[in-house]
Amino acid sequence: MSEDLYRVVYTSRASRPMTRGELDDMLQGSRRRNVENGITGLMLYEAGNFIQVIEGPRKLVDDLYDKIAQDPRHRAVERISAGPVESRDFESWSMGFSDLALFKDFDVSAFREELAGSEPLDPRGTYQLLLRFREALKS
Repeated sequence: MSEDLYRVVYTSRASRPMTRGELDDMLQGSRRRNVENGITGLMLYEAGNFIQVIEGPRKLVDDLYDKIAQDPRHRAVERISAGPVESRDFESWSMGFSDLALFKDFDVSAFREELAGSEPLDPRGTYQLLLRFREALKS
């Protein structure tokens, strides 16, 4: 296992409604910085809710997570899982992105219910959702 390679999955809520243009601007900045820092991942968004996986060198991933947790565009930032990994699952993506509202044929009802609920998200199920979206976005 690469001792330095690390992955964090988290959820957050937008502090206010975001336009598609604001999301695109945030994504472009993230992609540029992520390329510079060797960070890869995927961000999903729907109705003010974010779920994101970030992976890369541990210190840089931890620093990025801390920055996101302090970002005024996010609130209720919750780490779902974190830990060292053997390899990247999003190696070719400086930051994949999807607005879940655009995926009409993709069943995310269980995820929507989890986000709306008061129970903690299931780390394994949440990560599996991210992997399913990775495959759907490749198509």
